[in-house]
Amino acid sequence: MERPGVVENVIFVTIDGVRTQEVFLGLDKELYDDLGNGVNLDHIAAESGAAEQRELIWPWLWGKFLKEEGVVAGNRFHPIRPNVAKVANMHRFSYPGYSEMFTGKAEDDVISSNANVQNPFKTVFEFIREQLQLHPSQVAAFASWAPIAKVAEHRKGSIVTNAGQDKYDPADSDHGGVRMRETDRIRVDTLNALQERTTVPFELMRYDSFTAEYAMLHLKTYKPKVLYVGLGETDEWAHHNDYGLYIKTIQLADNFLRDLWTFVQSDDQYRGKTAIVITADHGRGDTAGDWHSHSRVASGSEYVWIAVGGVPSLALRGDLSEHEIASSMDITDSAQIAGTKVPLLGLNGRTMTEEP
Repeated sequence: MERPGVVENVIFVTIDGVRTQEVFLGLDKELYDDLGNGVNLDHIAAESGAAEQRELIWPWLWGKFLKEEGVVAGNRFHPIRPNVAKVANMHRFSYPGYSEMFTGKAEDDVISSNANVQNPFKTVFEFIREQLQLHPSQVAAFASWAPIAKVAEHRKGSIVTNAGQDKYDPADSDHGGVRMRETDRIRVDTLNALQERTTVPFELMRYDSFTAEYAMLHLKTYKPKVLYVGLGETDEWAHHNDYGLYIKTIQLADNFLRDLWTFVQSDDQYRGKTAIVITADHGRGDTAGDWHSHSRVASGSEYVWIAVGGVPSLALRGDLSEHEIASSMDITDSAQIAGTKVPLLGLNGRTMTEEP
C-alpha cells in the first residue's frame, strides 16, 4: 500500500547566497542603478510590480513551477502573513549552511569555517544510500564550489561526488556497470577538456554551466534516486559587488531548473514520482552597503527561501504567505531540509538525526 506523500526520487538544488529580496520582491533598483555593471536589465526595472519583476528574473520558477506544481516559503516581506525561513547555524556562510541541510543539524562549535575538509557527521545522502541499499551512482552530488564534495559525505566514496575543478569520469566500473552512450561520453570528454582550459576568477570554483552539464549527463544515464546540484556563481558575483551578473546568473540557474524539470517530466522513472527542493545556503546583507557579504553581523544573512514541489500530498501553490496555513511540510529552517528528503522516500527521518 502506498504511503501518501511518498515519492521514489528526490532532486535537491541549491543556488548559493540568493537573497529573499530577489526571490520575492524582484529587482533592487538601487543596486541595479549603482552596480549593474553593463548588464541590461531595464526591461525588468521598467515593471512596477514585484510579481512582474520576479517572474522576469525567474520565468520558470514563478512563471510555471510555482503556478502548477510547487510552493515557496520565506516571504518575510508579505504585508499580511510574513513567512520566515532561516538558517539554523549562527555563522551564516557556506560550509555550515550546507552541512546543516545535509545532516539535519547545525553544529556551530564543530563546523565554524569554510575549510575544505571532510564532513565530521554522516549526511542524509549517505543515510539514504545505506537504508535503501543503493549503488553509489544512485546518490550523486554535483557542485560548483569544491568543498561541497566533502560536505556531502562523511566517508569518502560513499556516494558519487563531483565539484570544483573535478573532471567527471563516467567509468562503467564506478556506476554499477551501466554504460553511458558514446555520444555522451564524447560530450563528457569535451567538457572535461574545456574545463581544464578555462580560467575561473573565483577560488575553489568552476562555472555553473559545467556543473549543470555534468549533473544532467549523470541524471540521464544513471537515473539516480537522489540527485543534488549546487550552483555557486550567484554568490561569487555578489561577493564581487556585481549586481548585474548576480541577477544574470540567477536567470541562468532558472534556465537550468527548467531544463532539469522538463527532463524529469519526460522520463518514465521520474515523471509523477519525483520531489524537488530548491533553496539557498544562506542569505545576504539587506542594504546597499553590505548586500555583497554574509555573516552573523550582516543583517539579512540568516534569511533563506525554500521551494518544494512534486509531492503528491502538497496541494499548495505559489507563495506560502498567500495561504492561511503556515506550512503543510513544516519547513522553518534549513536544518529541516535533510529531514524532509528522508520521509519523502518513505524512510524514518528521526532515525537519521538521532544517530551519533
